[in-house]
Amino acid sequence: MAFVSNTSPLSYLLLIGQVDILRRLYQNLFVPTAVMTELRAPDAPEVIRSWAQSPPPWLITRDPSFLQPNLALHIGEVHAISLAHELNAERLIIDDQAGREAARSLGVPIVGTLGVLDLAAERGLVDLARVLPALTATNFRISRHLVEELRQRDAARRKA
Repeated sequence: MAFVSNTSPLSYLLLIGQVDILRRLYQNLFVPTAVMTELRAPDAPEVIRSWAQSPPPWLITRDPSFLQPNLALHIGEVHAISLAHELNAERLIIDDQAGREAARSLGVPIVGTLGVLDLAAERGLVDLARVLPALTATNFRISRHLVEELRQRDAARRKA
């Protein structure tokens, strides 16, 4: 099974110290060179640039052999969607709404940073009550309603 990630989920998981849950959930993760270039950008936070300069062995850089046409998105998103489509990925990890819609239109299954954290919490890999405040302390855009919904679902899981 192939899993592909765009830039923002990796960035946010790095910022909150939870990037290793990707390895624990998916074993290996594919990213295109364009995503690695964005992670290494001079304006990226140091923790992200440093990690991208020496990525772990479970992160596999691979470029798509064909770019999907007519995707008016950032280059990293175009490459990630194209790679996920090419690999018939089980999931593309992507947060950007336009990117999510483009992936869905191509039949690429998606999950976002929140979905990854929710799955990790369900499997006992992360304490959602601890990481949600860390995520909301970044510039990650999330509605209060969705945060509350995740907290309630997590609380119900803990009671079961």
